[in-house]
Amino acid sequence: FDSSVTKALAGTYTLVVEDLNGCMDSLNNVTLTNPTQIASTLSYFDISCNGGSTVIEVLSTGGTGTLQYSIDNGATQTSNIITGVLAGTHTISIIDSNSCQHDTIITLTEPTALVATLTSSSNPLCFGDSSGTLVGMATGGTSFGGSYLYSWYYSGTPGQMYSFDSSVTKALAGTYTLVVEDLNGCMD
Repeated sequence: FDSSVTKALAGTYTLVVEDLNGCMDSLNNVTLTNPTQIASTLSYFDISCNGGSTVIEVLSTGGTGTLQYSIDNGATQTSNIITGVLAGTHTISIIDSNSCQHDTIITLTEPTALVATLTSSSNPLCFGDSSGTLVGMATGGTSFGGSYLYSWYYSGTPGQMYSFDSSVTKALAGTYTLVVEDLNGCMD
């Protein structure tokens, strides 16, 4: 028999020693305990805009010593705040000073891309009059119950707001820019 035990599980052990003459002695109730299991909860905000990112705060308990954090097997860090996380499925790892590891898998989604389109337009009927029309439409993003904020800018006067509607009537000849905004403040 050997005087040492390796790879012992947590539990209570008794050590018995016997010499060549059959004399025995024992050490009772040698207890090995497990460290506290690592557990985690993730706190984050949903990704607001297509192509955007979020921040994940890892709230963890257990383990031994200083905890390290990583995402998708990347570099470890001592901060429990992980920034710049894009949409997709990610593995958040927590590693303690004994190299024990706890993984949590998270799937983050993002809204579809917000897209502004010009659906129709007509030029003014006569030179200098304001009989032109523009009709815009927004799709994707996160709407206000099916609606979006529309802003039409006219090039005739730099920065001048022309209309807050999806369409412009009584439009002068010139260049117009349509900017749409969704519920989350995303713009196109």
